[in-house]
Amino acid sequence: MTSRWKPENAASIAWIGLFLPGLCCYLHFLLQHLNQYPEVAGSSIKRLVPEQLDDIIPRGATVEVVADGFGFTEGTQWVHDTEADRQYLLFSDVANNRIWKWEEGGGLFTLGKSLFLDRSGCRGDHCSSMEMSGSNGLMLVPRSGEVVMCEHGDRRVTRMENNGTKTPLATHFNGHRLNSPNDLALSKRGDIYFTDPPYGLPFRQKDPGFAAHGFGGVYRVRREAIEAAKAGEAGAREAAGAEPELMEKEFTWPNGLAFSPDFSKLYLAVSSPDRPAWHVYDVEEDGELANRRLFLDARPMKEAYGVGVPDGMKVDERGNVFAAAPGGVAVVSPGGQHLGMVLTGGVFVANVALADDGYLYMAASERVFRVKILTKAAPAPPSMD
Repeated sequence: MTSRWKPENAASIAWIGLFLPGLCCYLHFLLQHLNQYPEVAGSSIKRLVPEQLDDIIPRGATVEVVADGFGFTEGTQWVHDTEADRQYLLFSDVANNRIWKWEEGGGLFTLGKSLFLDRSGCRGDHCSSMEMSGSNGLMLVPRSGEVVMCEHGDRRVTRMENNGTKTPLATHFNGHRLNSPNDLALSKRGDIYFTDPPYGLPFRQKDPGFAAHGFGGVYRVRREAIEAAKAGEAGAREAAGAEPELMEKEFTWPNGLAFSPDFSKLYLAVSSPDRPAWHVYDVEEDGELANRRLFLDARPMKEAYGVGVPDGMKVDERGNVFAAAPGGVAVVSPGGQHLGMVLTGGVFVANVALADDGYLYMAASERVFRVKILTKAAPAPPSMD
């Protein structure tokens, strides 16, 4: 039986012909809106050495807000999952005891933020009484992708295994619990270095927990102890978590850590209110630190911008240091020359991440910012298989 053309069919076709172009226009404008981020009010790029900074941050780059609604962001870590062909940012919300994931989607939908880990730095009854109980610094183990985190509330450094369980890597020194591990970095031989200021303690440097040590240390957990803990050998977890090696005890407020691209130098941010600065050490073949010296004095930045302290930092493949600083983020050459600033409009920046997508991401108080860059992060060490 042959179907006949009817007038109502023509009306339906005409209606579809009008509807589809309108829907396509709507989706086009929706896509543009979803993938645009507001510029940070009062932000700018200050070019102290333009001929060098222009090769690092392009002219016309703006500081954007990509996520907000957090308590206090920290511990930015870029993840490039080559097997799943996905890239995303992990960061701590120290005030809300969580780790978040931010992922920018392709096509119509922007994936945005999602919860990665709840109770990231504190799991006991004491958590509710702490202002900053969550995880702080985050680090990825190369190739395996396990996350190592500094836990404020539980005052330890742990590695989260791929099955979701946590292995303690550092919990005590000289029989006393650590202050509140803050940031960490992985050496060429696979040792983890971390800082331990009293920022996470209820009364900070006046807290009884700090009095047990009397300093904010820089510590090392050797690769051998990390591997033993992962293998689950008898007593290995206790051994790895009991006594990290003390590398430096001259500061109350040691903060961010980063290695140079060849791992011959270790940079340390000191967020002292009186003498904020970045220092640099030579790293000897056995991992010992030697020849501490001033890398850059932060007092001129503090006087100029007020808000902020030397905090988390990352190093690019050319050896330039991107350091959370008074005013925003300082860009410093390998030789210690201050090349310029990413000024964030009076917003405190606590940490940064150099991402494969061509952006510098910033943990900026209750938000996450980013700015376009022309460089990449230094390669991870070829260790810790």
